[in-house]
Amino acid sequence: MMDDVAMNNNSLFRHRFTRIVGVSERRRLPRLGKIRLGVKAVTGSGKEYPREVDYFVVPPEVAAVYGERPKSLDVMFPINDLDTVFPQALKYYGSGRGLKCIGNGVTAMSLDENTQAMVERSCPCSRLEKGGGCMRRASLMVLLPKVSLGGVYQIDMSSWNSIVDINSGIDYIQALIGRFAMVPLILSRVAMEVQHQDGRTVHYPLRLLLAKADESTIMGLRSDNQRVLEAAARIAIAAPDDSNPAYDVGIQEAETEDDIPATVVYKLNRDNGPVEPVSPVANPPDETDKKAQNAKPGKKKDENNNIGAKNTPFEPEPTDGKPVSSAQQAAIVRLAMRAGFNADDVIEKVKTLSFDRAAKLITALQTGDTSFFGTAA
Repeated sequence: MMDDVAMNNNSLFRHRFTRIVGVSERRRLPRLGKIRLGVKAVTGSGKEYPREVDYFVVPPEVAAVYGERPKSLDVMFPINDLDTVFPQALKYYGSGRGLKCIGNGVTAMSLDENTQAMVERSCPCSRLEKGGGCMRRASLMVLLPKVSLGGVYQIDMSSWNSIVDINSGIDYIQALIGRFAMVPLILSRVAMEVQHQDGRTVHYPLRLLLAKADESTIMGLRSDNQRVLEAAARIAIAAPDDSNPAYDVGIQEAETEDDIPATVVYKLNRDNGPVEPVSPVANPPDETDKKAQNAKPGKKKDENNNIGAKNTPFEPEPTDGKPVSSAQQAAIVRLAMRAGFNADDVIEKVKTLSFDRAAKLITALQTGDTSFFGTAA
């Protein structure tokens, strides 16, 4: 009997169970912080709004390497899984912090407020089509090798052009090298001039390129594919922070391309001099505003409020009925800034307009009538 016990104990010592297959060999990189594409600005009255900038808004440890306002960053992807390093979806948050609906343009999972369970539904819905709060959201998860190889940084975006250009860059690198994991890359803010119904504005979407693309560098990267892909297969990364961007503390992402596809985007030559930031208001015009912007300007003086009468100044009235929409404010700010007016002053002056008066102001500005704002600085 004692011999049997001794044999069992010896077997246990020979087969020590100290690792779990599928778990113990995994390595997860933490999320070290966020890099943002805009700043939180404040109007003269104290109202906050997101304003797009032409540089990356970086945390202190990144600024220590690249400076306070870098326009390019050295980046790498830790793993060769596009869905993990660049997840993209249509998302709706509502007024709370948490995600209430996520979809891919065909199918979505939406929160049932009664049962608090996620249920399947068709996608998109009216929240996207009518400006109801649904938006494109993508999160780029990258290593910054010159800052730290100990974790990833998250860059959130909603820009049509940024998402398409980054997907295109990753696909090209994959086709050229056979992988995109652990390949030295350059991520840049690139000035683009975007055509709108009421003119052109400048935006700063993202572009992803190889740090070095000469033949010897490409061949050297290809020769190391097997080792890198085997090592990357054991790595996981922390999931991106998926909280409502409206609750982002301090500085928030802001991109305003108004759903303009690449076919009407023109790259600017930076050698021609600096370009000015675009309108600080992030929401694109909705269908009602587009109709107002497309309306043919009338030559006859408006008998109700004189908007549209050339050089006939008028004052804003208290809001009655439906108030001015954020989309209307976006259109007004773009037009007024083009005429030389300060964005903060414009926002402050139009915030008490009614919806109908704002629509007429848009029409007046399109005809060159800026009398509502007086004389530009």
